[in-house]
Amino acid sequence: MVDDLGNQYPSVAGWFGTKHGTHSIYYNIPPILPMNLVLVYEEVQPTAKYANIVVFFWGGGNGPFRAVPRNIPLTR
Repeated sequence: MVDDLGNQYPSVAGWFGTKHGTHSIYYNIPPILPMNLVLVYEEVQPTAKYANIVVFFWGGGNGPFRAVPRNIPLTR
């Protein structure tokens, strides 16, 4: 994650739907079905208001791909 102040943070935990993990989360995502993604970061600057993240996915035989959600409001 990179916040609007330019600081970079690694995720310390997260979950996709109801599956929790600490570094990697393995999950078969049903196509065209919305799922919640929660990522947890520590020691984020209190003045940061939003962030951009890069989420890497492994597409099986198609290789890796990534999603880059931008301007995500930060909640604490």
